[in-house]
Amino acid sequence: SPRVPPGRLSAMPNLDEAAGDGPRERAVPHLSEDELLAWRGMLELEARVLTVLDAELRDKRDLTIGEFDALYQLWIQPGGRSRMKDIANHLLVSRGGATKLIIRLEKRGLVRRVSQAGLQAVTAELTPEGEAVLAEAMDTHFDGVRRLVISRLEPDELAMLRRIADRLRDTSD
Repeated sequence: SPRVPPGRLSAMPNLDEAAGDGPRERAVPHLSEDELLAWRGMLELEARVLTVLDAELRDKRDLTIGEFDALYQLWIQPGGRSRMKDIANHLLVSRGGATKLIIRLEKRGLVRRVSQAGLQAVTAELTPEGEAVLAEAMDTHFDGVRRLVISRLEPDELAMLRRIADRLRDTSD
């Protein structure tokens, strides 16, 4: 990150004074107030929503949000299977992290790992039990998504959020 010259941070106004009742954030010389509040808002929204969704999944379905996401990523793939490196990429974790997660799910009978002789690539496959657990967990998860996000947006806001997500998903700069 860029080095801030001495005295630059202390000279910046505090956004909580300018923002009134809005979000409180200390100004930085790197982003405008709107840019900073938009960025922080996105991070805080993600953290709060995922925290609630994770707690609900743990409480009602004995799954973490990461385990749910791994099962879901397998479920959306043809045949309910995917290479471990692709799972890691979808979950935004290291290959080692994905392997540990899949091993936990395998111990519960929700996933099986398949390796083929002569190939290094290991494939994870959703089991019928895993699919059944995921179906129940989707009820909990997507009820939460609807309650926490979807129901709070107007149709045009939802369409705008989708366009923003599509645009930001492309990080090929």
